[in-house]
Amino acid sequence: MITPDVGYSYEYFRYYQFMTGHGLIIVILLYFMIVHRYIPTFKTTLRTLGILQVMAVVMLFFNTHYDTHYVYVKIAEDVAHEDTILAYLGSYPWYLINLELLGIGLFILWFGFIRLLYFKHFRQPE
Repeated sequence: MITPDVGYSYEYFRYYQFMTGHGLIIVILLYFMIVHRYIPTFKTTLRTLGILQVMAVVMLFFNTHYDTHYVYVKIAEDVAHEDTILAYLGSYPWYLINLELLGIGLFILWFGFIRLLYFKHFRQPE
């Protein structure tokens, strides 16, 4: 969402489809936090990270077999646009390590942010 690699400008439906689909991930998280009072634990955060790893491995085989670029697990240097963060992560396969570290860091950052919001705004007084 911060540096999208959509390949289309705002004039195309695909651009809005990408932004809406990825923006809804954040909206759904907020919905569950506010309406259902669901707050992720560190264990569920690690489980989600593990599921993401399994999906990435499956997509690596899929991308290799069908010559596609889903989930950015197998892209060439010329595919990553210069104006996205992927251009700064290195070349294949080394960018996967940097992408992993970035992903783990973001998971921990979001977990801390959500816990902070929970304890500050949603926690019931005892």
